[in-house]
Amino acid sequence: MKRDLVTNYQRSLYLADLTRQRVEKLYSKQKLRERDVLAVYEGLFLRAVVGFEDLIEKAFFAILEGNTPKPAWKPLISGQKKSLRECVLNAKNYLDWLPYERTLERASIFLKSGKPFTLLDKNEKTKIQHVFLIRHAIAHQSTSALKKFHSVVVGSTSLPAKERYPARFLRGYSHSTIRRYEVYVQSLGGIANKFH
Repeated sequence: MKRDLVTNYQRSLYLADLTRQRVEKLYSKQKLRERDVLAVYEGLFLRAVVGFEDLIEKAFFAILEGNTPKPAWKPLISGQKKSLRECVLNAKNYLDWLPYERTLERASIFLKSGKPFTLLDKNEKTKIQHVFLIRHAIAHQSTSALKKFHSVVVGSTSLPAKERYPARFLRGYSHSTIRRYEVYVQSLGGIANKFH
């Protein structure tokens, strides 16, 4: 698998963060409304998650097709590219890679020891779970999605009332100068390194 997959994903995260920073500057100069800023956070976050899923899929199929420099990453099945894809797709038009358990299930069926997808530690898997639940709450805004976001992601964290909603949660500070958006997106970029 080419390192370009990970590099391109990480570059897209970097460029998205530059956009986020420009939006924050415009907001500080009162050239944007808060709802505009929140919409940008939602859009950039959704793009980061979709890109992450795309990276997982491309990495998975690269390994399945034998395009990896890591000798320990091997497919459990062999065949032509098209037949391998058909086997994994199992008559579906597309695959969901999140929640991450879906990736792990698929990897355990088709890849030796599920590698590299089984190499993530508990903290990384928790970050991906949070990312998925935030994305779900943004994309669906259903009572169920928001309830899971509140119970799993927010949990017992003491937050101002306005930060108990996904976009404002992402825009809020995790530490004195780092927004939660940055924490989650940087985590995705770091996790991506394990897939090359």
